[in-house]
Amino acid sequence: MSKKSHSIQKSKVKTGFGSNFLINQNLTYKLQQAIYFHKTGKLEHAKVIYEDILSINPKHFDAHQLLGTIAAQMKDWEKSVKLLTQA
Repeated sequence: MSKKSHSIQKSKVKTGFGSNFLINQNLTYKLQQAIYFHKTGKLEHAKVIYEDILSINPKHFDAHQLLGTIAAQMKDWEKSVKLLTQA
């Protein structure tokens, strides 16, 4: 292996840039947006983003938990229990 190709492979390992990394980075950004809206009382905006996160990763713990919290805040107890149970 040449020195140049070794260097390229090494940098790929260090950065870890790949489709999973980019998806996780995108989900982290979306989650931060949703939490901001949630904290500022814009529950419908937060709800849409949490649902979007779940469409990408149906097992996303935080999205289930926080969407369940919104359902409780909106007094939709049945939906809240369902979402919190899935978390």
